[in-house]
Amino acid sequence: DFMLPHMSGIELVKKLRSIGVETPLILITAHKSSERAIEAIEAGAYDFVVKPLHFPQLQVSVERALHFSRIRSENQTLKTAVAMKDGNVIDGIIGRSPGLLRAIDLAKRVADSSANVFITGETGTGKEVIAKAIHNFGGRKKHPFIAINCSAIPENLLESELFGHAKGSFTGASDKKVGLFEEAGEGTLFLDEIGDLSLPLQAKLLRVLQERRIKRIGENQYRAVNARIISATHKDLRAEVKEKTFREDLFFRLNVIPINLPPLRQRKEDILPLAEFFLKKFSALNGKKIDGFHKSALEHMLRTPWSGNVRELENAIERAVVLCDNTWLVASDLVLD
Repeated sequence: DFMLPHMSGIELVKKLRSIGVETPLILITAHKSSERAIEAIEAGAYDFVVKPLHFPQLQVSVERALHFSRIRSENQTLKTAVAMKDGNVIDGIIGRSPGLLRAIDLAKRVADSSANVFITGETGTGKEVIAKAIHNFGGRKKHPFIAINCSAIPENLLESELFGHAKGSFTGASDKKVGLFEEAGEGTLFLDEIGDLSLPLQAKLLRVLQERRIKRIGENQYRAVNARIISATHKDLRAEVKEKTFREDLFFRLNVIPINLPPLRQRKEDILPLAEFFLKKFSALNGKKIDGFHKSALEHMLRTPWSGNVRELENAIERAVVLCDNTWLVASDLVLD
């Protein structure tokens, strides 16, 4: 509605567009005005409807908006596919599967917003690659991209890593430390495996996201947080919320822009392009001249479920290159006995 209690419909449309929401929006008003209609469209609304509502007319407007949304999505996917100059690589991301193209499209659309992005997918699917792409696609690329794996650092050290600490604030704190929220500056802080945070740290992270400021351990001074937050997990956090092991309020704070990366077994189109890339990479690193994959190796890679996803495929090809004594890789080179 054009007239809302705390802000106008125009302001709401602008706010939603600024955080990357691309859902078609229809504004409703009791006052017919060409100036208002123009203002609504310029703000990002799809249509402008005058009260009293004529429902057949409203239905037509909604159907047109949905059709427009579908066409725009298809065009975005087509543009991405065309941009892949060799058919397999776009902005350093290798692959051509529909699932990957959708993730890249969304990454580009939200790159210049400040909205929190939440990336889900199995371990090894390339969540950090997408996080870096979001950072590099937008205006923050000239600022730091800092990644931390929340499951790889003991809880008693993770708080200090994130927020920093004052000298002497705890045993072993022989000097002050700047936390990653501060180090990221105007850039991006990527919190990988966010689902492994303890409940006490979840509460502290929620406060940072709400207030956009942090306090180093042992200090009373607050410091502003300007970094964009991208988080990722391989867990089902909705299930964790139901089990009370992950805070619901934090989940909703993080899950503003969700991006899902399908597992490699559902992205068959990406396997061979990735394999070719890894073959070139590890052949160069190891000084090997390997001409390519034998048909048996190609068939083996397409049949393999790759439960470890891209990471497992990469490891298999690195091992095969190191151990290979021929000019072609065969299926047996890729099998770990």
